[in-house]
Formats: sequence, C-alpha cells, structure tokens
Amino acid sequence: MKITEKKKDNSKVLIEVEGEMTIYSARDLLTGMYKYLDKIKNTEVDLSKVTKIDTSGFQLLSMAKKEVESKEKTFKIINPSNDVKKIFKLYGEAF
Repeated sequence: MKITEKKKDNSKVLIEVEGEMTIYSARDLLTGMYKYLDKIKNTEVDLSKVTKIDTSGFQLLSMAKKEVESKEKTFKIINPSNDVKKIFKLYGEAF
C-alpha cells in the first residue's frame, strides 16, 4: 500500500491511498492518516486507487471519521473504488 499526502493549506490535507487496505497494511494507513487528523481541520481521503479493502480497512476509516467529526472537523472519502463501494454497501455505511 502506498500513501501520499498533499497538504493543500494549513486547514486541509488530501490523503491518497493506493493498493490494498487490509489487516496487513492497517498500521501503515493508521500512521499515515493520524499524523494529520489532530492538526488539520479538513481531511479528504482519495480511495480511487484502492484495489482491495477488508474489514480492518473499513473499520480504520470508520474510526477515523468518527474521531475527527467528534472534534468538529471534517473527514471526507472521495472517489471510492469499486471494492471500497462494495464494502461500504456491505456494512450499510455512507461516506
């Protein structure tokens, strides 16, 4: 899995995820995302290049979204791949 961060300004960051979001890569994703979540007000996560996602990847996204929104910040999933759409539908989650 590859994570690319593009800081748009002091209040917004775009995190692009490429490859598999599975239990085997969850720690890297957690580290990559969480270094911005406390500091940045608006986070966008582009999942257009995610080739596989499992329950661990889904739970990590859900946890991050809930934590960010509890601090009155925004967390937005953009461009979900077909695999991401399938798991969101499976769990009845709308991002």
